[in-house]
Amino acid sequence: MIPATTCRMTRDGFTWLAMRFRGAKALAFQVAYTDAFNAMTAYIKNQREGLQYRCMEKELECKDSFRRGSFHGRGLQVRKVEKPLLEGELIALQSLVQPSLLN
Repeated sequence: MIPATTCRMTRDGFTWLAMRFRGAKALAFQVAYTDAFNAMTAYIKNQREGLQYRCMEKELECKDSFRRGSFHGRGLQVRKVEKPLLEGELIALQSLVQPSLLN
């Protein structure tokens, strides 16, 4: 019986292994492919983190609007105008942060 061994492989290592190209041109392609993939991953992460920040900021704005509307009558009038706008913006941001899997 052959003993089972465990190895850890990075995403970059797996890509290189899966491609199975040989030669200098192939290596240059693999490096360019890996660099492009890593750049795309960083871009997506930055976009998502930016959206999450905007979403949290909008949630705080909604809470502050609610708090101000709770304290006085004039605030209630402002709250009536703000609430649908803020909630609409928040829902739009949340849908961008968590895209639907059904599309």
